[in-house]
Amino acid sequence: MTRTFLWTLLALCAAALNAQGEEPAAEPSPWCVKVDGSVWSKYVWRGIDLTDDPVFQPSGTIGYRGLSVNVWANMELTGVNDHRREWNETDYTLDYSFSPV
Repeated sequence: MTRTFLWTLLALCAAALNAQGEEPAAEPSPWCVKVDGSVWSKYVWRGIDLTDDPVFQPSGTIGYRGLSVNVWANMELTGVNDHRREWNETDYTLDYSFSPV
């Protein structure tokens, strides 16, 4: 699971860097790429403190014409719950959005 997540995140970063190197076009691109990484003081899920210590939560999304795929993960940065620097949650999301005419 860790290798799959890391390869997916690396591919999303490479796509984002490639997209930034292109000249602006007259029409907006149908592609959308977003990569984000946050460090939080604790991990709260639905109001419940799952970890009172710092966590790292990266996220990457790639989309094309309303269809998007997102990968989100959580890594505990301390030794709480015996998961020091381990990915303890990975979520995948598939979404399709459109505007009615």
